[in-house]
Parts: sequence; structure tokens; C-alpha cells
Amino acid sequence: MTHTVELKGLLRTAQAEFRALNRNRNLTTADRKQLKSFYLQHVLAPRARKVLQGMYPAALSSPIMSNADITAEHRFLTAKELESWLKIDAKTLYHYANQKLIPHVRVKTSIRFPADKIRKWLESHSVTPSLIRKPHRGTRTQQKKK
Repeated sequence: MTHTVELKGLLRTAQAEFRALNRNRNLTTADRKQLKSFYLQHVLAPRARKVLQGMYPAALSSPIMSNADITAEHRFLTAKELESWLKIDAKTLYHYANQKLIPHVRVKTSIRFPADKIRKWLESHSVTPSLIRKPHRGTRTQQKKK
């Protein structure tokens, strides 16, 4: 079997898997995207890499950073993706970006939110309530003592 036939077979398999995912109405759009990304990175990419190594052994033997490594390290979210994650309206996210309240990257008119920086930003803005509350001055318990 030639390498191009193997690659075409992999493409047909991926298309069939994606069609099956799209037909599943129990999944949200975000879940479908995640499953497709996982399938591409962890199932299809290793198989395609083996086929390509057979075609071009010298080109792929050098240690390079894979696309999966690059996307995992520098993932950028759209406002809609961030909206579904944070449950904050996309218009509000754009407003926060314009006010420079949330980490973002602007390329001309397009705004993207770096996932790693958003996680750090959320951690820095999270509040953990203390278990023991001290009464404020002038509360009823202190007034009764007087």
C-alpha cells in the first residue's frame, strides 16, 4: 500500500469520526471541539506521523516541537469560548478587554484571550472566605455588652 493511500484512509477515518460526533446531540459545541481536537492530537497525528516517517524519514527524525505541544502551551480562546467557560457574556468580555481588565491579545480587530493567562488572572481574582468571622465594630453583640 502506498503512503498516499494510507493518508487518504486516515482522512476518511477522521471524517467519519467527525460526522459521528456532529450527529451526537448529547454533546455541546465545546465538547465536540474538545473531542475532535483530542482525536486529531492523540489518535490521528501519531498514525500520520508514522506514515510520513515512511515517506520522509530524514525530515521527521530531527527533534522539533509538535503542533500539539505548541497549541497546549499557547492556546488562545475566542470570546465565545471564554463566554461558555466563565459564563460571562461575550459583550462583557469585550468591554473588559477594552478597559484592560482582562488579559487579551489584539490583532487588528480580533481579540483573543490566552488560556494560561486567564487561569492565572482568575486565581489572582478569586476570594476564599475565612471560616471565622470577626464582628465589626458597632455590631449588636458589642452594643449589648455596653
